[in-house]
Amino acid sequence: MADTLQRLLRSRAEHDAIAVKHDDQVWTWREHVAAASAHAAAVLAEVDPSRPVHVGTLLGNTPDMLTALAAAARGVDAAQRVAAQRRGRERGQHVRSVAQQRADVHWP
Repeated sequence: MADTLQRLLRSRAEHDAIAVKHDDQVWTWREHVAAASAHAAAVLAEVDPSRPVHVGTLLGNTPDMLTALAAAARGVDAAQRVAAQRRGRERGQHVRSVAQQRADVHWP
């Protein structure tokens, strides 16, 4: 049994069993880990590697959130969900509390 999420993902990277189901969509472990690795690479290409890489994500409870958390395990130091229900000043404070450095990365 893997003792970290990173080891678990690494061990499943070549598996074709179902990893994620959402509505009528299905992703295998191979697809999920590949997407997470691509997201991690996109983030890491935009940040200063000499500084801690903490990623804040403004996502709901969706497959995208699972991918963001898996991406963190694939190469960033930490991921934190920025609560979508927070608004205005409260959201700004939350974002500043997780921001070590800023990189806006958008993916399809």
